[in-house]
Amino acid sequence: MVQTEFQDEMLPNPNTELEADVTFRTAEALQKMARLDPVSGLSNRRQFVEDFGFGLSTEANSEQNVIVLLTLASTEQFTGIIRALGHNFVDEVVRLGAGRLRAVLPDEIRLYHVGAQSFAFALNLDDETETPRILETLEQVFAEPLMCNGIPIRNQVGIGLNRANGDLFEPSEALRGAFVAAQDSRSGNKSWAWYDKGSDQAHLRSFRLLADLGRLMDAPDQVTAAQFSLHYQPKINLATGGCCGVEGLMRWTHPNLGFISPIEFISLAEATAMITPLTRWVFRQGVTQRAAWHRDGINARISLNVSPVNLAEPDFADFVLETCREKDVAPEMMEIEFTESAQTMDCELTLAQLSRLRDEGVRVAIDDFGSGYSNMRYLRSIPADALKIDKSFILTLDTDEKNRKIVPTIIDLGQQLGFAVVAEGIETAASYNSLADWGCNEGQGFFMSKPLAEPVFRDWYSTCSHSKVA
Repeated sequence: MVQTEFQDEMLPNPNTELEADVTFRTAEALQKMARLDPVSGLSNRRQFVEDFGFGLSTEANSEQNVIVLLTLASTEQFTGIIRALGHNFVDEVVRLGAGRLRAVLPDEIRLYHVGAQSFAFALNLDDETETPRILETLEQVFAEPLMCNGIPIRNQVGIGLNRANGDLFEPSEALRGAFVAAQDSRSGNKSWAWYDKGSDQAHLRSFRLLADLGRLMDAPDQVTAAQFSLHYQPKINLATGGCCGVEGLMRWTHPNLGFISPIEFISLAEATAMITPLTRWVFRQGVTQRAAWHRDGINARISLNVSPVNLAEPDFADFVLETCREKDVAPEMMEIEFTESAQTMDCELTLAQLSRLRDEGVRVAIDDFGSGYSNMRYLRSIPADALKIDKSFILTLDTDEKNRKIVPTIIDLGQQLGFAVVAEGIETAASYNSLADWGCNEGQGFFMSKPLAEPVFRDWYSTCSHSKVA
């Protein structure tokens, strides 16, 4: 009996084999599905990486192979379509784009859906100096809008090409490079673009700076202060020659990259959420410095730059005034400078906060007046105390006759509207004297002083003639 039972146990169980087969087939189907994009039905990025993990080709001319990546639209356009028409509509746009692309590619070329709106394929080029005919075809077919549910969608196609690097070829990195090239083609209004290492390094540098900026904002004060500082450029009362204030300008000395221009990192911060903690760090430092100067008898108002983004933050005015109270600094000893923009002038919250800050004593200045937006319609009602003439007018004041007519007009207009007028970019005695003769209230520039580190500013201040804060 025991032997029979043992023999029965050793016999194959048809139900078990069936279950194993079903399990295997299910796993196989799931793996296959994991390599297909659910919207287009094309092989996805995972499949691309697997297919090309050991190089594009084993052919002799494989080093001439390239990855071509096509994006259907800019991120802004793609997002706008989603907001207006929804995800299902966008999915249909993507399917139509994939179909149009597949229709013009030779059958032997495998097409991959490697991003929400990005497709990639590989080409063999015998001569990279010649434009692949397929690119000309793509330019032609995507010149026509995609008709989706009766709505024409204008294409903003970007096409990037990236050379394979032989034994060093890495699929994910190749796709990233092709994507960078596609963005370059769109931003440069070109039909397509080759991957450019210099352009890519600039993008990578920007990413690194933003990442490092974020870490510094979260770091202890002493760590942040080791890299960040404020330098102070004196403002001169042109009637008396005395120092009536300073503009606090941020400086970043990176431990590996050295000096980082504010033009570079401030613009990066403004494009991200980093501008909020960055501006608030600057303001806290400026108010703290103003408190120290008060104790030491330095009577100079500190002016700090804020972004239109900051002015649209609901609690920005609260932050400014609370910081002044914490450090026992009179609001009258602080000034904010902002660049006039459509975003600023069309935001009720922004205008309300500017009005509140002025009512509490903070001086408000319109920066870079005369360049960019400078809408005269708003000038009569904008809540500000001072108008800063853009330095592009001042730098050429000695040689440009048109500027010698424009600048006195701006000074007269500003003062008639109740603004104190400030000129920045004064670099010669002739410019200084002209501005003083025209009645300009204040000025700053290298002729008087470059931006100075705080200890150097103290020495400068102790040797210059002083006037009260106007």
